Amino acid sequence: MDADQRPPPPDVSMIRNWRSILTLIVFAITNTVVSFPFHIPIPVPRAAWNGFLGGLSSLHLISRPDDGAKSGRWKVLRLHISTITAPLYACLLLLACQAIGRDEVYAGTVGANHVEPIDVMVFFITLAYIAISIDASGLLRYLAYRVLKKSGAHGRRLYTYLYWFFFAVGTVIGNDPIVLSGTAFLAYMFRASSNMSSARAWIFSQFAVANISSAILVSSNPTNLVLAGAFQIKFIDYTANMIVPAVVTGLVLCPCLLFLVFRSEKLVPRSIDMHTLSDAEKEREPVNPNVPFAGYGEDRTPVGEILNPYLDRRHAIVSCAIMAATLTSVLLINAITASRGGDPTPVMYVTAPAAFLCFCHDMWSGWRSRRETRDVAARGRALAERAAVEEELRARAAGPATAAVVASADNGRSSSSSDNGAAPNPAASSSDGEKMGGPPSPWGEKQHRDRAAAVTRELEQRRAQQGARPATLVSAARHANMWWRDTFPAASTVLTRLPFALVPFAFSMFILVEALVTKGGRASWAPSPAWGSWAFSCPT
Repeated sequence: MDADQRPPPPDVSMIRNWRSILTLIVFAITNTVVSFPFHIPIPVPRAAWNGFLGGLSSLHLISRPDDGAKSGRWKVLRLHISTITAPLYACLLLLACQAIGRDEVYAGTVGANHVEPIDVMVFFITLAYIAISIDASGLLRYLAYRVLKKSGAHGRRLYTYLYWFFFAVGTVIGNDPIVLSGTAFLAYMFRASSNMSSARAWIFSQFAVANISSAILVSSNPTNLVLAGAFQIKFIDYTANMIVPAVVTGLVLCPCLLFLVFRSEKLVPRSIDMHTLSDAEKEREPVNPNVPFAGYGEDRTPVGEILNPYLDRRHAIVSCAIMAATLTSVLLINAITASRGGDPTPVMYVTAPAAFLCFCHDMWSGWRSRRETRDVAARGRALAERAAVEEELRARAAGPATAAVVASADNGRSSSSSDNGAAPNPAASSSDGEKMGGPPSPWGEKQHRDRAAAVTRELEQRRAQQGARPATLVSAARHANMWWRDTFPAASTVLTRLPFALVPFAFSMFILVEALVTKGGRASWAPSPAWGSWAFSCPT
């Protein structure tokens, strides 16, 4: 570079301002807190807390608080400082101190210097919807099952096949679907095998290959889009320059992991002993995992989730077609715009309509089969409620200590089932005579009838009490969410798995980085002329 073409040396006088120093300190602390989250306990007087809950209850926002749960003079609230909240709190602190202003917030959200955060986040969320919709159709688990079947019982062959399967999937649709669906598949595979002592080798390779493969296409990772936009790189040029390093890295890493890092037979055995499916499981219809409580009450095993996977072929075909058309359109539009010398078209103008089209198909598919999914969810939910009441009554008869433990476990299971649509196996609540097998004795039959009658009475009593309670905003939202998940299982599953938590984190970090740029933060990192020339020639 000629002397006339070099950028001016960095102006280090700007970092002597208190605003620049405060911004740099807050940025450093925020990055540390993101890696090590914690919470701050905030004690609140019990009387004030109870009054606040009583006010919400009088407004019919929440149900009346349980008087028996009120104990102690103080109610301890927790202010969580985590990956999501720490950057947001840092931006609010800098705004309150007037260390940053409107310009930094605008540049960190709308964009500056060819970096448009709002375009990046809309692109990432909308493309993630299409990718997770493909996963919700069961296609990834089905393809993983085909890979498992093709490899047979050879452990190292299966390891290699899964490695390159995850590489191919990560290249096309990004790393999020691999982490979301592939981890569950590996967990089921680990439980279904009898000679695998640890899943560490398989999980490690999955995460490594997911991040390596997502560097090939701009659409596979939001970081790629930021880099391509900041340096004004055409998408096709980005892929042409990244495909060789990524593929070579994958080729070198695979044998290193298999023969050096995870060479132990306990991690990657030469042969994998998989449990086989029974005749009843082979003939059983696969369960749609998107429907809440689907398959509850059926004696399903982990190997059944692998060797008898669910696949909605129409859903998979439509979602894959939309993904292929979207990626092709993004590459073509970017190449055409760059060849004409104009400003690149925001990619969210392509991915947002595509995601909306995919969402409409998921809604239409759910509405078409709403009667079936509602019936399945209602049956499973009724069995789950009955099993929970039966276990609670048995624990109550065993003693107060056991009842407290079971009640705590029931609360955890019910919240987990409510969130994930899964439920515990009711076989755990069967009587001892039923677990032992064999024909029940007359005394056992009478005991079973008495217990069933007690469970029925308890269920009717609880439903009557729940019906007598006044409706609140929380109860209405709970019923609406139940109706939404039972009617549109695919769309609800995809929406709950979207990384919305990344949005406040990303915008806040964009604002903090922009604050460093405007307050001279990069000058403190450029002590040498060469580094300073490179740093100040780069955009935000």
